[in-house]
Amino acid sequence: MERRFQLSTQKLRSWLWDEAKGFLVGLVMATIVVELLYFMIRQSPQHWWLITWALFMGLFILLAQLAPVVLFPIFYKFEPLDDEDLRRRLVQLGERAGTRVRGVYRWKLSEKSKKANAALTGLGRTRRIILADTLLDNYAPEEIEAVLAHELGHHVHRHILKSILVQAGITLLGFWLANFVLHYAVDHHMFEELSDFANLPLLAITATLLSLLLMPALNAYSRYNERQADRYAFESIASVEPFISSMNKLAQQNLAERTPAKWIELLFHSHPAISRRVAAAEEWGRAQSVGPPA
Repeated sequence: MERRFQLSTQKLRSWLWDEAKGFLVGLVMATIVVELLYFMIRQSPQHWWLITWALFMGLFILLAQLAPVVLFPIFYKFEPLDDEDLRRRLVQLGERAGTRVRGVYRWKLSEKSKKANAALTGLGRTRRIILADTLLDNYAPEEIEAVLAHELGHHVHRHILKSILVQAGITLLGFWLANFVLHYAVDHHMFEELSDFANLPLLAITATLLSLLLMPALNAYSRYNERQADRYAFESIASVEPFISSMNKLAQQNLAERTPAKWIELLFHSHPAISRRVAAAEEWGRAQSVGPPA
């Protein structure tokens, strides 16, 4: 699809290699997860779901910390940003937000895509800013600052911590529901015991249905967080004009739908529509130009 719309720059061989790496990484992680799951069911049939939930949350946090230095480099190339002036501006922006950035990296996204992106990734000692070369090569420093200010807004509002807590609650609900479904299946003689590996598809279906049911609520929560991060960006930069221009350029470059149908946005979008984000920035700019009443 991205080749059809001229977004992808990746050759077939490179794409196949990425698919193979993704499959192998997923296979290793899925094997660890499934083996751990059924090991705990065998060891503690009554409390497996609670113990496994705690272990899974530990793994989730560990992966969030290791992803920038272990997982991302499997698929993309990174190098320290060589623009010292921009690096200093971004680090200072991070310091004003109260976060210590361990490094600023050029993300060689152009080898695979024409899209532009940026992120604040990692936890603790692995926290770093990654900027796609497609962003660095086509956006003014003020626009890049505006994009990063939004990402830093997530840190200021503790969205990462809050998201981990939300994920912990959902995962706990998921394991409780899985335990209920397995006991129901065993009680009705669908399986001989809880640790019967044949019930794995049932667990997968349960997890999928729960995810589908919760998706609209989780997307609404995500959009709320994104609006907070946008507001922080408005407050952190000298003018909202670079934010507006960066949003419009990103929408055009990434072929984003500026104004999706309301029901599609409510159900499926984790970010507010570009048109709404731009309108909010313009409203903020007008309010700032008018100033407080005398």
